[in-house]
Amino acid sequence: MEAIKTKGLTKRYKKLLALNNVDLTVNEGDIYGFLGPNGAGKTTTIRLILDLISPTDGKVHVFGHRVADGVAQVLPRIGSVLGNPAFYPHLSGRENLNLFRDLLPKGDHMSVEEGLQLVNLREKAGLKFSNFSAGMKRRLALASAYIKDPDLYILDEPTNGLDPKGRVEVRDAIKNLGGRGKTIFLSSHLLNEVQEVCSRVGVLKDGRLINESHVSQLLRETSGVIVTAAKETMERISDVVSELDYVNGVEISDDRAFVDCPTDKSSQILTTLAGEGIEVQEVERKERSLEDVFIELTEDKEAHDE
Repeated sequence: MEAIKTKGLTKRYKKLLALNNVDLTVNEGDIYGFLGPNGAGKTTTIRLILDLISPTDGKVHVFGHRVADGVAQVLPRIGSVLGNPAFYPHLSGRENLNLFRDLLPKGDHMSVEEGLQLVNLREKAGLKFSNFSAGMKRRLALASAYIKDPDLYILDEPTNGLDPKGRVEVRDAIKNLGGRGKTIFLSSHLLNEVQEVCSRVGVLKDGRLINESHVSQLLRETSGVIVTAAKETMERISDVVSELDYVNGVEISDDRAFVDCPTDKSSQILTTLAGEGIEVQEVERKERSLEDVFIELTEDKEAHDE
């Protein structure tokens, strides 16, 4: 079953088209990275999923329920962290979480201590919230989502304001949740973290979903091996490496050949070409990051051409 499914999702604010016909699918168990430049419509999408605003057109389903018709069935299964966390400043972190826990319906949920442990905040949970650092406030907000023990987590920039150690701790907590079969919808501008944590991504640009795929597939499509050699040998290089069973294709440009294959095959390609008596100047891996792919997908081509 899809944890989140949108169909034709559109949101217009007077003359501004914030979201345009978005069809998005998040499967149960996904750790889904939601990416896009500032102003692309990410926050609008999240607010529509949570029924905080109404769509101009289109539908949102969460676990098979249309959100507009089944908020009572949907919201108890969602834990979310949006924007800057707000808690009682005169109470400690632990006291704030105890109050939040008391508001939850009777049933299965994590204890306050389990939530604090997940975000590595137990030792400082006795401090007043007003004395928390920005990173500690962010981790307390995450703990409030964790103790609800929902099936779906919607996290908007969950590591915002955290130092490197805090980011690692939150990232590990997200991985742990994914390992427990939870579904996570994660909006973040830290693409290296998305690459490490997420199984699938969706890329939004100007209110449109321009790409949705598995992270591994997205990176595999833009990775390979580059062979540099004399121009007159390029055609022969292409003929030789194209016969290798792990090569999907070869593109030639002047004195360089891009070989579509796993990057760890570079040494084997060099050995094969040497065995055929072909002199090669260089064989290098072309390993792309999610950040590289994101920039290529979202850059303004017209502005680039100018």
